[in-house]
Amino acid sequence: MNIVQHFFQIAEKHPNRVAIATGRRLWTFEQLAHLIRQKVAALEQKGFGNNENLMVMIPVSVELYATILAIFYLGGRVVLVDQIFPKSRVAYAFGKAECKGIVTLPLFSWTRWLFFSWSLFPRVFSLGKPELTQRPLSSKTPDETALLTFTSGTTGNPKAANRTHGFLDIQLQTIIAKTGLQLGDVHLSSFPVVTMCNLAVGATSILPPKPGHKAAWAFLQRFCPITVVSASVEHFNTYLPNIQQPHTLRKVVLGGSTLLPDFVRSVAQNIDPAHIELVYGSTEAEPIATLTAQEYLEQYRVEEKGVVVGSAHPNISVKIIHLNGEQWQEMPEGDIGEIIVAGPHVLASYYKDEQAFRENKLLINGTVWHRTGDAGYMRQGMLYYFGRMSLAWKEAGNWVSPLTCEKWCADNQLPPVATWLRLHDQNVLFFCGKETDYQRFNELFPFPIHRTVRLSVLPKDKRHQSRIDYGLLKKELG
Repeated sequence: MNIVQHFFQIAEKHPNRVAIATGRRLWTFEQLAHLIRQKVAALEQKGFGNNENLMVMIPVSVELYATILAIFYLGGRVVLVDQIFPKSRVAYAFGKAECKGIVTLPLFSWTRWLFFSWSLFPRVFSLGKPELTQRPLSSKTPDETALLTFTSGTTGNPKAANRTHGFLDIQLQTIIAKTGLQLGDVHLSSFPVVTMCNLAVGATSILPPKPGHKAAWAFLQRFCPITVVSASVEHFNTYLPNIQQPHTLRKVVLGGSTLLPDFVRSVAQNIDPAHIELVYGSTEAEPIATLTAQEYLEQYRVEEKGVVVGSAHPNISVKIIHLNGEQWQEMPEGDIGEIIVAGPHVLASYYKDEQAFRENKLLINGTVWHRTGDAGYMRQGMLYYFGRMSLAWKEAGNWVSPLTCEKWCADNQLPPVATWLRLHDQNVLFFCGKETDYQRFNELFPFPIHRTVRLSVLPKDKRHQSRIDYGLLKKELG
């Protein structure tokens, strides 16, 4: 097998369908297949071949997906880094993955001093446009590595999620089935892996223009009316004003952050809540649990400590545990603990990183379980999210977390302008709202606040632009 075979099967059957639409051009499956084969020839010309690791540093574009699929075609392994600064993290990932080179666009190879350490300069290159190769598609086993993704590594050096051809195939089929993606769909997404799903079923991928580029949005919707959207909260909020007739969307999939009721209700005003799917997952396991917006609004309770994220996907097993050293204990229903998961589309390993495996995996009766690092609990078959386990603490014997503050604001009709952390044995409130909002918060919040830090905005993560970046908040206090 080879994960790229799905694309070429669709390209052969439906060459004239639009594969990828940008604000300036429509690429058919036939044109994209030609570009991929051109990249294959260019990679061969550079001496790159089977079972070699190549880092790809290209912005989200047709060039990015063509390059990734070309490397898969050759039987190579794609290496991606989710953040390129500081430069040292790219150098670390390059060495850890034993990369042969870094492929990028000509502009970045010419200005490489901006992005890469001096030691990597000789390894940075771009691809030309030689004559097409006749090389056949490389055959891979399901257990062979296809993709190495270096995650943020906020608690140390980044770790490389090891995605095999078999794992990617299962993940793609799982996402395709859950979203109901089908031939002819036009899919706008801020999740890069979803583009691979589109290419596997014959759906059109919309690479979204910047929000203010009205002409580009008009071009896309004139030729490719959108039927499916999947995005984080912030990205969806920027897309929605540019989507003509959102009520006609067949499916909307939202994830990437905690979803609070005000946001879900606001989306449901424009789109049938039965057509909105809310997804809880992680880099190593996507999806873990899902529910529709209609189910969410029916299940959401102010009295619950956490936020309902749905029932576990049929292929996923979930446990709530308390871990003490190497000993673990499964928690009874309703008790908060760490969420761990196992299943076919749960990442089983990291690339040459036993320490990352020990820190993030548990081997239970021969099955690899992934530690999500998230706190949560189960109630009547539904999973509830409670925030990051490392950020939770106890007040008067009861668990609280940053979500406790954020959910309280939502439940009391306060703008989402506050969160809190336990730092240096103090409850520290981070607040960026109006003075009247702060006074109301101070009067009603049922837990002690020892210190308040006023901010202009709450910082968000760089990837989804939706989650509060608690690491940056900690830095506020040194």
